[in-house]
Amino acid sequence: MINLKGSVFKNIVREIWDTKARFLSILAIIGLGVGFFVGVKAAGPSMINTLVNYASEQNMMDVRLVSSVGFDDDDVAEIEKTQGVAQLQAGYFADAVMSDGSKKSVVRIHSLGEDDKINVPVLEEGRLPQNSGEIVVENASYANPIEIGSKITLENTVVSRTTGEKEEIPLKCSEFTVVGKVKSPLYISFQKGNTTVGNGTISYYMMILPQDFTSERYTELYLVSDYSASGGYPYSDEYNSEIDSLTQRLETVCDERLDVFDKNEIEPKRQEVADGIEELKDAMAKTDGELESVYKQIQQLQTQYEKQVLPSGNKALIAGTKAQIDIAMQQYQSSKAAADAKFMQEKQNIADAQKQLEQFDDIKSFVTTRDDSPGYAEYQDNAGRVDAVATVFPVFFLLVAVLVCVTTMTRMVEERRTEIGTFKALGYANGTIISKYVIYSTVAGVVGCAAGCVLGCVSLPNIIFYAYAMVYHIKDMDSVIPWGFILGGFAVSVLCTAMVSWFTCRSELKRTPASLMRPKTPKAGKRNLLERIGFIWSRMKFTSKVTTRNLFRYKARFFMTVLGVAGCTALIVAAFGLMDAVGGIVDKQFGEICRYNLSIVFSESKTGDDADKFIEELTTQYSVKNSMPVYQNRVTVFDNRSDATYGDTYLVVPSEPDRLRATIDLHSRKTGEDIELVDGGCVMSEKLADNMGLKIGDEFEIKDIDDKVVKLKLSSICENYLYSYIY
Repeated sequence: MINLKGSVFKNIVREIWDTKARFLSILAIIGLGVGFFVGVKAAGPSMINTLVNYASEQNMMDVRLVSSVGFDDDDVAEIEKTQGVAQLQAGYFADAVMSDGSKKSVVRIHSLGEDDKINVPVLEEGRLPQNSGEIVVENASYANPIEIGSKITLENTVVSRTTGEKEEIPLKCSEFTVVGKVKSPLYISFQKGNTTVGNGTISYYMMILPQDFTSERYTELYLVSDYSASGGYPYSDEYNSEIDSLTQRLETVCDERLDVFDKNEIEPKRQEVADGIEELKDAMAKTDGELESVYKQIQQLQTQYEKQVLPSGNKALIAGTKAQIDIAMQQYQSSKAAADAKFMQEKQNIADAQKQLEQFDDIKSFVTTRDDSPGYAEYQDNAGRVDAVATVFPVFFLLVAVLVCVTTMTRMVEERRTEIGTFKALGYANGTIISKYVIYSTVAGVVGCAAGCVLGCVSLPNIIFYAYAMVYHIKDMDSVIPWGFILGGFAVSVLCTAMVSWFTCRSELKRTPASLMRPKTPKAGKRNLLERIGFIWSRMKFTSKVTTRNLFRYKARFFMTVLGVAGCTALIVAAFGLMDAVGGIVDKQFGEICRYNLSIVFSESKTGDDADKFIEELTTQYSVKNSMPVYQNRVTVFDNRSDATYGDTYLVVPSEPDRLRATIDLHSRKTGEDIELVDGGCVMSEKLADNMGLKIGDEFEIKDIDDKVVKLKLSSICENYLYSYIY
């Protein structure tokens, strides 16, 4: 029977007070282990929970629709009827070039209506647009933030990187006044995506009133699914299944609406052009006939003049007839020239109309999801990486803490043998005697766990989250308390220390009080392995021999010490290893692989001759050792086996493959063997190939910025650490 009243309870309190250092060391090591374990385990779920809540609060879209010909009200009505669509919002967007002195930046302009309920931006400073000519900008903490009250000037035209032609920006005005700063759930990363305008990279996003756009048709549609509207969790298999089904239905509807557009809008114009060609042919034939008839009359008059008038010798008749022929010929030539000019103009008009119709030969629509939003999928991947690290690293830390506590409590019980024997001689029950050490370790464990959990949950998730906040722009963190791991930490640490105390005391209480009150008999010595090796043992000093005998005599202490030191050393080495690994990536990527010091991106596509001329001027003016023009653009890579896509991949095509090694060293990480570009094949960075499960000789597909799907064959896999590349 356990009795904690009176002297026993006082003895427990006195023991804690007298061994404050030991008690606090157990408390601290448990708190540190459990706090690190729980804190890191809470980081990944807290990051995901923050993004989930942010997307829910701002009603982030599930699907975005974009069409090369836009959408009208009938399209919107039909798409809204699609099964699984809970909300639909139509709007406009355009990519433009912002002039800021000598610098030009590509910006994406979205419409922001008063009744917009999807992708609601968070106003962080100022106000939203209320009048034409007002604009809100992203609240960027990097690059050159745009201040409220400043003027933004946009160029009226942009040059397409794909066609090289100038395109009008569908905006009513080119100058806007900044009235506020916002953040949008569509753009949570500092990377805003790519475009066919300017240098191909979007630097800022901005929002204006819908009436400031001149587009006759909506240029984008945002949809929220029934699953999200009912509160479904976006990181679940059910969500992925629902969105996949919805996108398939939307693709079908969009294709049907494109057919309607082609039938109602394009086909009549094609017919009009065809009719114009036939009318032009008829008019040309009729005019040619009339001119030919006039020319024959002139020829007849000329024949009459030569055979009848000239032989007559009548000067007046000859002069009159000659003048009549000249006038007729002049009228004929004038009529022919006028007809030719008229027909040439009509031919040009028809050619222009045909050229305009050519852009509708391959009209298409695009259905994208949240994962295609800049930074959304990447943020999820980073949260998963944090969770993966939390699976191993903190657990090892917790085990080391428990091991240290086990050693401490075992030694404490052995040091209190005399006291245990005295209590037993005075008649105290075994349970009462054991309770002192169990309570001692349990109090230290519980208080340490509580303190560690509080500090761990408060500090570590915030530290990790705000480290990622440097590259992601979302709301403040919504913490998740990992109750399961907290209870697990409590159970492991408290049970281990309490059970060790119970087992150690229980083994000691099997002895008689007299044997307990006497000093513990040392373990019987016996010859160890080294003693059997005479030439080694004979050369050892006395202290070395004593130490060796103790190591072999107290094997449990020896192994617990070794494991404790090994664990702590492993943690230190792992920490420095992670630091060196991260730091070393930069050196390897930009020292060994990417050998260039500077990359220049043209705002407009240049021909090979223009690029060579630019490099020649650059080399003449500056000390440039090596340079090479390349074509580089972001592409989407398709994994045909899993239907997965990899959007952050760059396609690089060097102008002179034989000289590529001077600027980019392609080689195998495993063998170090140099890799050359070969006809009919491509080189892929190692991580992308691993993610897709590709081997040399496999084929895969990519989609370029013109949405052309091209099949490529993998010829080699190269070492690479930042981003994904296909050469």
